[in-house]
Amino acid sequence: MASILALSGKFLIWNLTRNWGRTVIMVVTVCCALSSYVLLGTALQEMAEAVVQSGRQGWPFDVTVEGYLSDTEISQIQTMDGVSRVELAHSAMVFVGPASQEVISMETTGTAFILEFSEGRLPQNALEVAIPEALADALGLDIGDRIRMTARIEGSDPQEYEVSGILSGKAGVLTLPVLTSEGIARVDSSGQPNRTLIQLDGTVDLDRFGRSLSRIVGDAQVRLATDAYASVEEMRSMSDSLVIALRLLILLITAASLVVLFYMSQRGGAYETGVLRAVGVRREWLLLPAIGAALVIFAIGLPLTALLLPVLASGLGLHTDPVVLRSVMTRDMVIYVVVGLLSTLVVNVHFLHIPVPRLLKDSW
Repeated sequence: MASILALSGKFLIWNLTRNWGRTVIMVVTVCCALSSYVLLGTALQEMAEAVVQSGRQGWPFDVTVEGYLSDTEISQIQTMDGVSRVELAHSAMVFVGPASQEVISMETTGTAFILEFSEGRLPQNALEVAIPEALADALGLDIGDRIRMTARIEGSDPQEYEVSGILSGKAGVLTLPVLTSEGIARVDSSGQPNRTLIQLDGTVDLDRFGRSLSRIVGDAQVRLATDAYASVEEMRSMSDSLVIALRLLILLITAASLVVLFYMSQRGGAYETGVLRAVGVRREWLLLPAIGAALVIFAIGLPLTALLLPVLASGLGLHTDPVVLRSVMTRDMVIYVVVGLLSTLVVNVHFLHIPVPRLLKDSW
């Protein structure tokens, strides 16, 4: 057995070094194939996420908890299954003239709210407000004009704000006036976020999630966007099915390219395989050099792919974090290596069952 293993090792080294150009091409092919599999899969996933988000019209959250929550409760919510985003907001009901109007203050950096302006910008101090286009049209307001808001408490004095921006009337854009935390404190003295906004990933049952959430938040009121979430679930299911189908197609194309690549490599050593078969080396032992060569190629190609992925992702305009991208590659790498080894086995089992006289021919 030792002599057979030594012979297999020599055959492996010979396979890799007899044609350096072919070995380099195999490494590059592995890098390109794995990169395309990971990046295309990631791009498809980002597109699916965008499709799901488009189903949330105007209000991008599926669950709203009314009332103040402690940091511990918020941390528990963030770790619940199906939660993709948690944001804190401070809302208040005010009078704008004789009409009642809800206003909101939240962290605007990285928010799920769409804050697109037809004119102006977000408020920057306690004396400014950004209003939706519908309200601006109804009151005949423009940038720099002043608007009065009165807290819904008897005896409250009107508070005056300067219009710093007008939110676009496009579908999906926030339809509530936006204040800074200092600005909303002028009409609501509580001074702390009174809403916890939760966005789900579309994979969990909303009613079951609501019951679990109620056990965490106690007496705080939980409101579920049932109708909107039903469409989100439907779009998530369709998007995931499409992503799985396309990733499978990419994987099949990758497998086919690897089969061709390993076939050409094995074809170049057909004569030597025939000689070893002729002197009595068993077929099973001849699989070892081929599998070893494939593993060496992958061992070189995979780290190179990990280095190239962030650069390629940035060039393609993907938004996925490089750390997340590498974790996706690690997950996909297992599938990819299995496919590569299966491709190697298919090619080599085919070659090892070709009659020896045919293998020994110079051309066939």
